[in-house]
Amino acid sequence: MAGSYDYRLVTLSMVIAVMASYTALDLGGRVTSARGWARLCWLVGGGATMGLAIWSMHDVGMLAFRLPVPVRYHWPTALQRSLAQLRALTARLQSVREEERVSSNVPS
Repeated sequence: MAGSYDYRLVTLSMVIAVMASYTALDLGGRVTSARGWARLCWLVGGGATMGLAIWSMHDVGMLAFRLPVPVRYHWPTALQRSLAQLRALTARLQSVREEERVSSNVPS
């Protein structure tokens, strides 16, 4: 079974990836300098941005692939996957923050 790609959607997926990466990295940088409530907001915002960006890029890329048979997506599974990504990416931003805090206290 041969498939084809809609290159406009492939390009859109790549644009989403680049823009989201910049935004998520910028938000991640703000996590390292913030304290208290603001830090939590930047942390959740950065995790949400990365999670939604990965989800968007991946799903647009999947839609770009055309098969000669109908393909359907189960939205509860997609939502569950998105929430898992959000939790994992927020935890990763948290661990990066902790690693930076520990490494800044180590004498050189």
